[in-house]
This record gives sequence, structure tokens and C-alpha cells, in this order.
Amino acid sequence: MSERDLVDTLVDQWSEEMPRFNSGAKGLVYRLAYLNERYMAAMQSRLRKQGLTVGSYGVLACLRRGGDEPYAMSPTAIFKALSLSSGGVSNLLEKMEKDRLIKRSADPTDRRGVLVKLTTRGQVIADEAAALESAAEDAFIADISDAELGTLNTLLRRTLIQLDGGATDEGDD
Repeated sequence: MSERDLVDTLVDQWSEEMPRFNSGAKGLVYRLAYLNERYMAAMQSRLRKQGLTVGSYGVLACLRRGGDEPYAMSPTAIFKALSLSSGGVSNLLEKMEKDRLIKRSADPTDRRGVLVKLTTRGQVIADEAAALESAAEDAFIADISDAELGTLNTLLRRTLIQLDGGATDEGDD
């Protein structure tokens, strides 16, 4: 028998009490939840050293991975990409602007619009935090082979497509 984890005990208990439940599905969902919880805690710990939260790094990463300078997006595109409320993003952007990570300015193509741009400081911190994220990801999958990682990604992608109906473009307004 292979090594057991804490989820095995939970699934065994559910199987004993309610055998009609799909124990494989329950195990997968519990493991994904626990892995997410542990990963987010590890990321928060690493980001705290940069003076960031998971949310503020989310904004920096969203802007930075957008391609070439000026690394700018509308607040609407940011809150859609991060699945946050517009009020939550607005508060986050206000704090980040005070910390000189971003700058908000008028959108030259839409006189009613606003663009959020990375500052030079924000770009440096975004790049440093992305390296921290990459290291956390590598540590997280250290015991998984490339082939296993490919299989996991394929299976989880299929599940997400089933749930979400396919790809989304987070940059759309």
C-alpha cells in the first residue's frame, strides 16, 4: 500500500458513513483545497518579505505579464483577471499607488477611462516577486516528474474547461 496522507483518513471516514459518495472525487477536491491553502500560505510568507500581499502581487503580476511597457491595464481588466470585486481592487490600487508600485492616469484612448501602470519600482518588485513565486512553484512540485506534471495539468485543464466552458482572455474589458 502506498503512503497515506491526511485526506485518506477524511475520505475513509466519509466512505464509512456515506458510501454513496464518490471517494475519488472527494479525495481530489480535498487535496486540491489543502494544496491551495498550503501554497497560498507559503506565497504570503515569501511575498511579505517584499512588502506585498497575495493581492498586491496579483496586481503587479497581472500588469507585468501583459507584455512590453507601459505595462498598463484598466482597473476593470485587473479586477476581472483577479476575480476580485471592483471595490476590493480600488482599495488595493489606492494602497499600491501610495507605495509607489503603480500609477493611475487618464486613458488616452478613452477620456472617461483610467489606466493603471507599473512604476519603475513596481516593475522591479514585480520581477523579484515573480522569481519568488517561481521558486515556490518549483519547491511545491519537487517530487513530481515532468511526465506526471504534464498528466496532472492535462487532467486539471480538462476539469477547468468543463467547469468554465473554455479559455478566457483576462485582458478583455
